[in-house]
Amino acid sequence: MVYIRYDEDTKVITFMHKMPFDKVNGMGKSKEELEKTGVFVDECPEPEKKTGFAPVSMYSEETKSIYYDYKPIPVPSDERLDMLEDAINYLIMGGM
Repeated sequence: MVYIRYDEDTKVITFMHKMPFDKVNGMGKSKEELEKTGVFVDECPEPEKKTGFAPVSMYSEETKSIYYDYKPIPVPSDERLDMLEDAINYLIMGGM
């Protein structure tokens, strides 16, 4: 069982504990106490690796499960300029 807290407006997961009842690393609370501030899900899937995108953990109230929304990672201005210059040079050289 995985314990999570999430923003009710955005559904973004703000806290996650994969071993909430572990004797050493657990949270030291009962299931009933934890359910006052969060919810339990059966599993936490691994996010896909998508180049140029960062996974954001989300909670679906309908399916009571975790899913991922992928947000683009902004490219720094200097890198964007380098990419643009490379593309222009490629086009000028006739795609060689």
